Amino acid sequence: MGGRILEYETKTILRQGYNQGLSQGLSQGTGQTRVSDIDSLMKNLGLTLDEACRAIGITRDDYQSAKEMLQE
Repeated sequence: MGGRILEYETKTILRQGYNQGLSQGLSQGTGQTRVSDIDSLMKNLGLTLDEACRAIGITRDDYQSAKEMLQE
C-alpha cells in the first residue's frame, strides 16, 4: 500500500515539474521572439526602439523585461 502512495506522489511531482518547465519554456520562447522581432525591425527598417515596440504592440518595458530574462 505504501508503494502506491509513493508512486502517486512521484507522478504528481513529475507532472508539476513538467508543467513548470513547460511554462518557463514558453515564457522564454515568447521573450526570445519579442527581442528578436524588435531587434530585426530596428536593424532592417531603421526604426527606433519605441517605434519597433509600437509596431508589434508591446511596451518598451515588456521588451526590456524580455531582454533581461534572456540574460539570466
